[in-house]
Amino acid sequence: MPWFMNIKVLDGNVQVFNKTFDLCDNKPKPTMITAHILAYAIPIVCPIKKDEKHCRNDSVIFKLNAIHEKMFELFSRYKRVKALINIERDTGITCIETFTSIN
Repeated sequence: MPWFMNIKVLDGNVQVFNKTFDLCDNKPKPTMITAHILAYAIPIVCPIKKDEKHCRNDSVIFKLNAIHEKMFELFSRYKRVKALINIERDTGITCIETFTSIN
């Protein structure tokens, strides 16, 4: 059963990114997508056990050097953005809203 992840990135009220990915397929994902998946402890291996819990620590901060910041080209253009992440899976929908900035 596929898990679909839709991520929208907003700079103020302007949508600067909108893409949907199947998290369970074997296709490579952009680094920006993989970072969000890992930051929110979203599993990237399928199938997922029905009662499995996925948690993250709210105090986690990513520190990027100049090389990694280039991989986040979208975020380097928009210093503070809002990301809306919706994950549709066989047991329901997970919604995440986050503000991200690069310093």
